[in-house]
Amino acid sequence: MAPLPTRRTERELVTWHQKDEQKLRRNLDALLRLMVVESGRAVAHDAFRLDALLFTLASLLQLPDIQDDRTRRRLVSEAAFRLPLMRKPDLFALRRVLASCVRRHLSTPLHTYHIVFPLNVDPACLAGRRWLTANDIRFRVRTWSGLSHHLSLGAWMDEIKLMPGTDPALLYRSFTPLEVIHEGRDHRQAFSATQASFQLLRSALNLEALGRYTIQIGRPNPLGRVRVPPVSGIFRESGDLAGYYYEENPPHSYSRPRLAERTLMRAERLLRELRHARSGRTTLGLIEDAIEKYGKALDTTNWSEAFLCLWQVLELLTHDPDGKYSMDEVCKRAKILLLRQDPLFADLLDVCYVTRNRLVHAGRFAEEGLRDVQMLKKIVEVCIATTYGLRRACPTRESLFTYYRLASVSNNELEVQSRVISHIKRIRQRAT
Repeated sequence: MAPLPTRRTERELVTWHQKDEQKLRRNLDALLRLMVVESGRAVAHDAFRLDALLFTLASLLQLPDIQDDRTRRRLVSEAAFRLPLMRKPDLFALRRVLASCVRRHLSTPLHTYHIVFPLNVDPACLAGRRWLTANDIRFRVRTWSGLSHHLSLGAWMDEIKLMPGTDPALLYRSFTPLEVIHEGRDHRQAFSATQASFQLLRSALNLEALGRYTIQIGRPNPLGRVRVPPVSGIFRESGDLAGYYYEENPPHSYSRPRLAERTLMRAERLLRELRHARSGRTTLGLIEDAIEKYGKALDTTNWSEAFLCLWQVLELLTHDPDGKYSMDEVCKRAKILLLRQDPLFADLLDVCYVTRNRLVHAGRFAEEGLRDVQMLKKIVEVCIATTYGLRRACPTRESLFTYYRLASVSNNELEVQSRVISHIKRIRQRAT
């Protein structure tokens, strides 16, 4: 018989950084002054100030067992509204009440849900595959007719018909359904736990299905070939519809991309390796973060937003692991990653740097910013590919930073350092 889990202490369930304690007390005092007790319950009449104070408290308080931001903020809000009813409402009373809320949340039973993520690819190119995997989430490749045998697709499609600009026929025509079975305390938690893996899957497919340089006429479309679905569905274990998630700004048109087999194989290999990226301190973890940001850039038609997302990828791949870097260093290290490419890329990066500064500091961006985005997109794709090629020689962010440092010195200096390192190693071998 397995031993019963030990009861977690309040300090283990709710904590904060010592440097933030004064700020926590200040915001909590402001919240208590804002709230009044009416008919035995706490209320506040300034909605903006209330929301701002709760948002700040939720950002400063740490709940190690709660990973979902929405759940964390809900629990902090619930505890805050109980606090004015206590005899001594202070920071430690908040910890006590919030720990109780966390315990109650963690004791809520888990339920099984079926989440359907429509993948914007031609079903024919996935015909030989039963599963696609991203992180530790396995997505079962399904057909719409196959799903209808155990899920209430009709109820979901009826809801979709009520959404402006969304047609069930679009899903049948342009998407392949992926099904994942996951547990959650409610359908929102189950969806949140799997959504990031689906986005990583799409981003990897878009990275490997490198799009051609295009000129768009008329309403703009995202640059990604595998576009974000307009809606995803969540079903209970019984097959009944539990809820759905819809994209607020979906693309105005969809095609049905047919991905080449080599594209799918490269994406699957990349995703298999990323499953071992358990820490952002590893180079693989860095690449996973970069691919996620790259995917966001390919999902939007706001070209200034896409440009900044792509530039953030360069910053992510090149900054000092201790967090110290400048934009000049970002460009210098990015050029190291571009070293084996056409010299045009280094000059193009300089042009993109000027565009970035103009956008960040003056808010100016070309009205037809698609060209700027496509230039930077190509640079980013090369930098991601080069970093991926360094994953074995430089498995950690620290070793990658060492690579940038050594790659920036002259051949003569490298030779000197190599001789010195060899001499030190010989001395150490003799000493042992």
